[in-house]
Amino acid sequence: KDFVLWQANGMLKNHIHDANKFCERFLELDDNGKICKDIVYEELISEFNIAGWTPKELLTSYELCFSAFCKPNEGVIEAILELSNHGYKLGLISNGNTTFQERNFNVLGIREKFDAILISEAVGFKKPQREIFELAFKELKTTSDKVIFVGDNPKADIKGANACGMYTIYIPGFYGEYCE
Repeated sequence: KDFVLWQANGMLKNHIHDANKFCERFLELDDNGKICKDIVYEELISEFNIAGWTPKELLTSYELCFSAFCKPNEGVIEAILELSNHGYKLGLISNGNTTFQERNFNVLGIREKFDAILISEAVGFKKPQREIFELAFKELKTTSDKVIFVGDNPKADIKGANACGMYTIYIPGFYGEYCE
């Protein structure tokens, strides 16, 4: 929300008369990260009659600037630190663009706490594909029955992890970045 408001009140200020309405529509179209941002921006340009900006230009702004607005959900950093401090191996599987996701992990200061990080673009598979989960097992030197997977997407995370034999915890309301 903070990024979209920044974009509406900054670079798009001559085109957007109601930043909150723009933000609400962005979030609706984005559908909690399920829709590729170029499609979201294409629709927003049409709906808000934004002249002089292409979906690619707005997407580039998103890709380059979003990490400045990253904030962890309440309790997430503390949970990661607690698990890491107690010696649990931690893995992170994320769908999306490698550079974009790495920037976000770095800004949040959590990268070094993970024993394995797999980003779909880098490994050639994406959740819910079995292969991305199996790569994580291999990197963590473990098996699916010893893993608890925490995710925010019922299909990509929970069904994908369950299909591989993992225990799962579903946390609704997180904001993911992936395209179906």
